[in-house]
Amino acid sequence: MSKGKTSIRNSLIFLITAAVAVIMVWWAGFKLSGSLEQTRTTLQKELNALPQFDRNAERTRLTEEHHISTRTLNEKYPPVDKLERIITEQLRLAIEQEFNPEAIRWQEEKVRKENSLYPGKQLDIKYNSDSGNIESISGKYEGGNSGMIFINGKAIKAKSILPEYRNQIKVSPSQTETALKKFRQSLQTRREGFSQNKRAELEAEIFSAKGYLKTSNGRWLTPLQFIDEELQIREQRHNADIDNKIAGLRQKYKAWGIFSFNLQNSTQK
Repeated sequence: MSKGKTSIRNSLIFLITAAVAVIMVWWAGFKLSGSLEQTRTTLQKELNALPQFDRNAERTRLTEEHHISTRTLNEKYPPVDKLERIITEQLRLAIEQEFNPEAIRWQEEKVRKENSLYPGKQLDIKYNSDSGNIESISGKYEGGNSGMIFINGKAIKAKSILPEYRNQIKVSPSQTETALKKFRQSLQTRREGFSQNKRAELEAEIFSAKGYLKTSNGRWLTPLQFIDEELQIREQRHNADIDNKIAGLRQKYKAWGIFSFNLQNSTQK
């Protein structure tokens, strides 16, 4: 075969191969375009199916849940600061009664005495006697010197006291202060806990009696204020939930790059 014919044949093969490749690329693109459009349509349906926040329906639900009538919406309510003053005063009286200063002083003095050594303090100890026996003694501490302590007129060597009883006579000023500090910290913790619980109890009692309602955020408001704020709270929660669902769809269709299209989210009114 001549060189010219071979060259023509190779050119024809190249052209045919190129044409087939173009057709295949076009066909793949056509199929991909159709699949992409179908996926886009599916995503749009999922977006459209996300629930809307209906303020009117939610308002109706709130009034039914909390038995709010038109009359209660239009009533006049005592100012919050007036009710707060009543609560503060009643709380002060309750704290004073629960943590009576005289009783606190008595408790503190008890802690001080329990963690210090003084003449007249009752001691109950066991010790090794000169005969080698373990003996017990209970009575009032009468002082000590030169390694001896005196209980009910009896002299006992301090070093003969059994180890588990020595803490009764080995009391330092720092130990007393540590015990008092621990007592005061415990007292403060109990006072704060009591105050918090009692305030919540008084708020519920006094605000409720005056027609106020408590929102999800813990604020006491008149019925009209309550509905407006609660609607805002619920709408924010709804929108946050929708954002999470859209984030899930974005992840689901990430490979398609669908969110490059101008899709419409019809979940907002």
